[in-house]
Amino acid sequence: MLYKYLPLDSLSVKSILVDHEVYFASVGGMNDPFEGLPRYKIPTRKEIEKHLLRRGAKRKNLKKIMPKAFEDLLYNKNNWRKLDAKAADSAGIFCVTPHKNNLLMWSHYANSHNGICIGLDIKRPFDVEFGIGYAVEYQNSYPEICLLQRDLQMASVSSGIELMTEREKDELATLQFYTKSKEWEYENEVRFLRPKLAGGVGLMSFNKNQVAEVIIGCRVNQEDRKYIHKLVRENCSHASVFQANVGETEYKLEFETCK
Repeated sequence: MLYKYLPLDSLSVKSILVDHEVYFASVGGMNDPFEGLPRYKIPTRKEIEKHLLRRGAKRKNLKKIMPKAFEDLLYNKNNWRKLDAKAADSAGIFCVTPHKNNLLMWSHYANSHNGICIGLDIKRPFDVEFGIGYAVEYQNSYPEICLLQRDLQMASVSSGIELMTEREKDELATLQFYTKSKEWEYENEVRFLRPKLAGGVGLMSFNKNQVAEVIIGCRVNQEDRKYIHKLVRENCSHASVFQANVGETEYKLEFETCK
């Protein structure tokens, strides 16, 4: 089960519970300005030689073509930051977490416990509706990408011939879109990425039966509780509804089944 925390005034509440659609937000428009910003490593001469051979160069021509290859890599290094920002604006990401009892998430993303948390039955590592979901990796420095990886990626797109293995493509996506600062580690985030060619930013329909739980925040008033109950009853009656309550002896939430 993966969970989405939401304030009640979010458009996503009706979108998920009534229309059965989730929104893939622009990476570039998210609340962390460091999203999708790697740093680039300049390869060694031996790494460039190996790369050129992989691209189809003849070993006898390596000495001749090395200077131009290195010049091209440095030129691309200066342009990749702009291309990264453009790619971040067009790629869509849906963010969830495996935890429904995260106090900080309730405070930061569910309007200080005045919102809800929706449990979605999304399979991992692969879901038919949502695709592949990866857990975000947290570290103190930008993820490092070798310029040769970008060169292979660019060559694959321009030639129409796939030059990268699936593992290499997954590694590149992880470095750029699934790595964040350790400041965000409390979120335990799981991400589903939708590149521009696969739909990018925007709404995606899913099977309504995947709405499995709806948890009402401990500060939600009686009127809003009735509103949520009505939405669930009329649009996804199979889902379980829980009321979150403040724990009596510990700093934790306790969940009560609503009938």
